[in-house]
Amino acid sequence: MVGLKALFFDLDGTLAETEELHREAFNRAFAEAGLPFRWDRALYGELLWTTGGKERIAAFLRRCGDCPGLSPEALARLHARKNALYHALLREEGVALRPGVARLGGRSFPFW
Repeated sequence: MVGLKALFFDLDGTLAETEELHREAFNRAFAEAGLPFRWDRALYGELLWTTGGKERIAAFLRRCGDCPGLSPEALARLHARKNALYHALLREEGVALRPGVARLGGRSFPFW
């Protein structure tokens, strides 16, 4: 390990700005499923207090008075589709590093 000066453990959104892509992927998955809601930035910011995508959707549905209920299987399918859409967005649009991250090493980070 000659030359190793730092080791980063990244949580989603720590080194790169990914949350907006996640929000867009959720919204696309909702639209594809015919669900009558869309998460704006403010709501998504509140929902980020719930960790995990399936858990986040379930928490939203619990607090939404007139939203349809989803079975655990439907919730899992919706979340799987959201993840597929997220990966497609990463490939198509890429993701920006957070301010200051590039200065840490000057290397590019492979995302997919």
